[in-house]
Amino acid sequence: MSTSFKAKSTHLPEEPFFYETFDLISTHIPTVAGTREENVNSIALRIDPEIYMDMCLDALEYMLDTMTQENPQNVRQIGSIPLRINNIVSLKPSNHICIAGDSTVSVWTNGEIYSCFMFYGQDKFRIGHIDDKLETSLERNSGLSTIEGLNNKSHIEQCRNCFARNACAGCAGDNYFSAKDGEIIPESFCNLVKKSLEKFLFKYVEIKEDPAKWQHFKTHFSETYLC
Repeated sequence: MSTSFKAKSTHLPEEPFFYETFDLISTHIPTVAGTREENVNSIALRIDPEIYMDMCLDALEYMLDTMTQENPQNVRQIGSIPLRINNIVSLKPSNHICIAGDSTVSVWTNGEIYSCFMFYGQDKFRIGHIDDKLETSLERNSGLSTIEGLNNKSHIEQCRNCFARNACAGCAGDNYFSAKDGEIIPESFCNLVKKSLEKFLFKYVEIKEDPAKWQHFKTHFSETYLC
């Protein structure tokens, strides 16, 4: 018997099947999925790392400056910034690079379930099928075990002793397709995270030293991030 449900969008909040089976609050069901070769080729069309770093650092500074204004025109999270700013401010640990396989899964158009849409068609990342009786333990589900090796910072040598470990936020899929031999995470991404954290901490101290800016920051931060 097939499992079916109606979807109003590609992201389903607390859809019963996945919420009850995996305890996941969000499920991603894309309408189109490419092959592994198409994914590799599309990710290869990337901007120069140094230019991208400058863009991200400028975006981070703009976001923080905006949060210190009394009535800013546009305060929002900027997705290109590779930091878990909420974790930094609230001193919360962060053990996963992204939410793939941790708090979300993705469903291909044929019903196959993966930790992330970027891994469609690759058996080693396959978690199961919506018609299957799914095994959700890491020991018994090779798809979940495989993504843990790429996403759980405790399992990644580059992350274990990194000072930016709890501040880092990225994309396990992007890392998988971008990393060189011997890497799990591209060195350029690690450099971006460390530079972004350095800029954030200097800016954060500067903001805290100004009572008016600090008050505006706290107000807009609580509106922008779920603490």
